[in-house]
Amino acid sequence: MTAATEATEAVVAHRPILAMTAAVALVAAFALPVSATAPSNDDSASPRIIGSIPFAHSQDTTDATADSTDPGYCFAPEFGTDSATVWFNYTAAESGPLGATTFGSDYDTTLYVGTPTGAGGMDVLACNDDIRTLQAAVRFDAEAGETYLFAVGQSIFSGQPGSNLTFNLDVGPAAQVVDLRVDPVGSISDRTVTFRGTVGCSAEATLGSVVVAELTQNRGAKQALGVDFLDVAGCPGAAIPFAIEVPSEVGKFKAGPATAQFIYAACNDFECGNETIELAVTLKKQK
Repeated sequence: MTAATEATEAVVAHRPILAMTAAVALVAAFALPVSATAPSNDDSASPRIIGSIPFAHSQDTTDATADSTDPGYCFAPEFGTDSATVWFNYTAAESGPLGATTFGSDYDTTLYVGTPTGAGGMDVLACNDDIRTLQAAVRFDAEAGETYLFAVGQSIFSGQPGSNLTFNLDVGPAAQVVDLRVDPVGSISDRTVTFRGTVGCSAEATLGSVVVAELTQNRGAKQALGVDFLDVAGCPGAAIPFAIEVPSEVGKFKAGPATAQFIYAACNDFECGNETIELAVTLKKQK
């Protein structure tokens, strides 16, 4: 018997085994995936109930789904709804500010708070996306006895279908209200103009408190421009004094009239309070 004949007989003898192996491989290649199980708080009709605060909860949202009653994307509802939404429910024990966050999550989250509607969704009171890197936070003033819904979604701008969520709810800070006052007379020294004033803010500015000044002076065909930023400490507080020095980046400032824009912003983990004022100012040489 030749080697070729032996090889042929071996293939014939093992043909049933080869056929079975091929069939198993084919079934495996086209097998339907195992149905994913959505989390128990996957929609607004079955939210996870929050009994008391402070509250912290972690869960995997990979298999969470979206629903037609979900709120539209926070900053542009016309873009559609987020994916992988999960829901929470809390009845406020007392009136006052509350703060919810997704800090500690490892994916791009969005966060909404509102009151339930008869259609199964919510009337949104506040929402947020990316206040701290990819995590979200909302602050709102709760009323005792009122029930609030929270929806956490996967941002429509991320292709990731959910991941490891950490949802937190606790007493929040007071609303951030700011006040900015500026003396309209600026003092010129060399190529710098100094303005003085006061700022005030009602809540802690954990992410910073800053004054921005932009000064413009037109003198016929000549123009002088300058901008400066000043970090302000002491927030919260009322009438916190500041002095901001605006260097001339184009041209040179002279004694006389000018225009200025001043901006004050104080930001925390939940919101920024800001105020902008436009002033006709007078520049005077420093004595």
